[in-house]
Amino acid sequence: MEEITMNYIVLDLEWNQSPSGKKRIFKSLPFEIIEIGAIKLNENFEIIDKFQETIRPVIYPHMHHISQEVTGFTTSELQHSRRFPDVFRQFLSWCGTEEYRFCTWGPLDLTELQRNMNHYHLPLFPAPVFYYDIQEIFSQLKEDGIVRRSLEYAVDDLHISHQGDFHRALVDAYYTARVMSAFSIDEVLPRYTVDTYQQPRNRKEEFYISYGTSSKYVSQAFPSKPAVIKDPEVVSMKCCICQKRLRKKIHWFTENSKNYYALAYCSEHGFLSGKIHIKKNDSDYYFAIKELTLTDQKGADLLFERKKDYQKKRNQRPKLTGSLSNESILKH
Repeated sequence: MEEITMNYIVLDLEWNQSPSGKKRIFKSLPFEIIEIGAIKLNENFEIIDKFQETIRPVIYPHMHHISQEVTGFTTSELQHSRRFPDVFRQFLSWCGTEEYRFCTWGPLDLTELQRNMNHYHLPLFPAPVFYYDIQEIFSQLKEDGIVRRSLEYAVDDLHISHQGDFHRALVDAYYTARVMSAFSIDEVLPRYTVDTYQQPRNRKEEFYISYGTSSKYVSQAFPSKPAVIKDPEVVSMKCCICQKRLRKKIHWFTENSKNYYALAYCSEHGFLSGKIHIKKNDSDYYFAIKELTLTDQKGADLLFERKKDYQKKRNQRPKLTGSLSNESILKH
């Protein structure tokens, strides 16, 4: 049997937006891609090819002043480029027929790529789309796993020599590839994640990834935020190692109705901190991204203090009547 090789497509995009800010032509397309840059790595993280192409914007044909300042592109310069569908098909052909996985700096590039694909009725990637978020991996391997640094910060921190200006797609893809290859293959490969532009359609399709001492779960979509946080599977907490369902020491609480936090305890493996991030999709439905992580006594104490501060601030606010409070929906 022929051995399957894996390539890694390190992708970076530049995009434009409506010059009038929030007054967009298409709600589902806030950003129109104007450049695709990519570096192809083999299974040893060695550079074997590159791709770069500019794209003529047609949805937002005039450059937003911030986009022009960041990328250096002018409206007239991009008018000589091809449209997105043609460039994307060429890019997909360049990716090849061999197995490959995308790698990006942060989660936005794959989301915006699929939004542009969807706008032009191009077939989306088969879900679930697993990929490597190199920004997240840099934080996990170099810092606390929470803070998110700029690509330029990571390049300087790893003493990677500058080869060109940032905020051009091919250059940023090259820098991302260099950051990725600065770590060992064994460190990077287990740390894949899942893109959330395409949410699971039902319970059976929900995404769950285990990383040993942490896990990530992506729920199906719900018609409202309360429906998300009342769902038993969303608010459950299971040990990352033994998968035992745990009782909570701190029930889910929120400070902004987007992020929810909780703490549980496993008799075998210790404290488990939880975070639920609620997002709205392009169809105005809501879904949850839940991250559970084993933590120590110090991490547990910090969460207890955070909950105390939350309760103190909440008690100082005027009482609400006739509406469903966050507290009433978090007792799970």
